[in-house]
Amino acid sequence: MKSQRRKRSKFDPYIKEIAALLDSGLSVGKVAEIIETKMDDVVNSNALYAFIKSRGLRSSVTQGGTNNDFSVPYCRSCKNCMTIKNTKENESRVCLKSKRMISKTFRTSPIWCELRQEERERINSERINN
Repeated sequence: MKSQRRKRSKFDPYIKEIAALLDSGLSVGKVAEIIETKMDDVVNSNALYAFIKSRGLRSSVTQGGTNNDFSVPYCRSCKNCMTIKNTKENESRVCLKSKRMISKTFRTSPIWCELRQEERERINSERINN
């Protein structure tokens, strides 16, 4: 029986960057937009998704949504999160460490929050130890 060789993809030269972008919590669509700026070709998000799946890469966008091991942190429990009042006296939250405003639509910490990174590291260390 012949061994199947994987067909080379136009995304192969960018695999490390794609993996890093996915790990940082970006969606496949956003990764496609970023990679498209680096390529001389149009990037279809469906083609990129197929590449990601074929190479065994995983997006961390759904961490906390479907991963039962992931405990989603809340901004209110973060020492770097602060509530401020804007010029219209409406309250807003700000992450002091990242110097970013947190939208009112977030009930939990945003995907870029360092609390989520700590939780990812905890889960990865548990997987390694088990």
